[in-house]
Amino acid sequence: MSIARFALVALLLFATGLPVAPPPASAAHTSAATRRAKRAHKRLVRAVRRKGLASLPPVSGALASQGGTQGSDVVGVPPTLAAIAAGDPTALFWGPGVVAAIAGGSATPEQCSEFWSGKTDGSSAGLGACRVAGILGEALGRIIQSENSVGYMRGFPTPANVHAGGVAVGSGTVPGHDITRLFSVPPSEDRVVEVQVSGEDKDQRVMLRVANADANAAAGNLYHVDIWFCPLMPGGQVRGVDHLALASTGELTVLENEGNDDGSVSVNTVVGWVIGSGPGATWDTTKARTADVAWGGPNGTFKSAVEIDGDEIHTRAWSVFGGEWKSYTATRFSGTGSGDIRFLSGAFEESGNSQTNTGTAEYREPQYVAAPGLDLATEVGTVDLATDPFFASAPTMPSVDATGYSCDTTGDVVVTLDFANPIIAAVKAACEGQRLDGIEFCENNQSVNAAEQNFASTCVGP
Repeated sequence: MSIARFALVALLLFATGLPVAPPPASAAHTSAATRRAKRAHKRLVRAVRRKGLASLPPVSGALASQGGTQGSDVVGVPPTLAAIAAGDPTALFWGPGVVAAIAGGSATPEQCSEFWSGKTDGSSAGLGACRVAGILGEALGRIIQSENSVGYMRGFPTPANVHAGGVAVGSGTVPGHDITRLFSVPPSEDRVVEVQVSGEDKDQRVMLRVANADANAAAGNLYHVDIWFCPLMPGGQVRGVDHLALASTGELTVLENEGNDDGSVSVNTVVGWVIGSGPGATWDTTKARTADVAWGGPNGTFKSAVEIDGDEIHTRAWSVFGGEWKSYTATRFSGTGSGDIRFLSGAFEESGNSQTNTGTAEYREPQYVAAPGLDLATEVGTVDLATDPFFASAPTMPSVDATGYSCDTTGDVVVTLDFANPIIAAVKAACEGQRLDGIEFCENNQSVNAAEQNFASTCVGP
């Protein structure tokens, strides 16, 4: 019975003189939870209005697991994705000697059957599982990488950084003469902050337009900021535009659309929910979060759609790097950020280059093995790579949409930011963290490549 309905019934019983039973325990718990949620929301509103961008959590926090069980059949602690990239994948995803035997032309039928994906419990997880781990790292790594710029802007406005000479106000007035309020919500007119960045390989201006309170209210937001990136001198071409919007409901959307010096362009969108946590906000890991990634460069294109729910990640991915691969994976993971994300177990289906493959993987120390009875295999079976809407169109080269943004804009407040200063260099290091993108575990391994190339001659024959 809902709380409102219980109150109405209680009122009627009181009017007739009949006894009123106490509310069910579940209603009391719900009421307490509602009060806690309201208090957390009030804390969030206060923090955002006063500190703005600085009060919001890092994008990488959306990748955190809920911290539940790692699965009853997982044995030991798997290596982090970063450690897999630095190690030998042939020892993690195949049994001893499998890859070497196929590459050398001396494999047994059993070894050949384990190369792509093992089908019996405890056999080699295989190349498909290795690709699953790589795709997981690629998708999450793109998101983590794209956080850098927002992380810099969130982390530098502090009195300590000003005192150390890493930050200085060149012109304009900081709200309340308090540098921590640089990106706070202005009352009735947008505030444009111009950050002149030096001490990096390429100096630049970062422009931030913070929406005013009236505009936020009209749009149903608590906070909105647009960020665009320009050459240090006025004029020139906008090389990237980011948008961050926190709805009044607590839903946070971060869209980052940036071009890079190597000719690549990325568009990353992370959507989730945040809750008030003391002086700021934190991601609500009890609610699902999504991340869409589109990337293109001189060597190929990639797109993925990721949903994180509890301790599971469901990933649709399509990569075109020489060859073409589509995949859908359901994985269990643990971790709170790029440095400690671990692939625990998963199921996958993939197709490309006239080949299809399905399989499972579960970590049982010291390697990943096939686990056909894994419950995630059933989840994967519900998605058809031929008909699923995500796979209706191949990944294409994205572009930077700079419509409405100009590098001729000047800031209401102009701030200098010197990355050559050690205290700001520390901010940069904290933002960038452990890189994951580009860690193609198996594609970059010579032994695996040799085994894949020799598979037909070794295992199929003339």
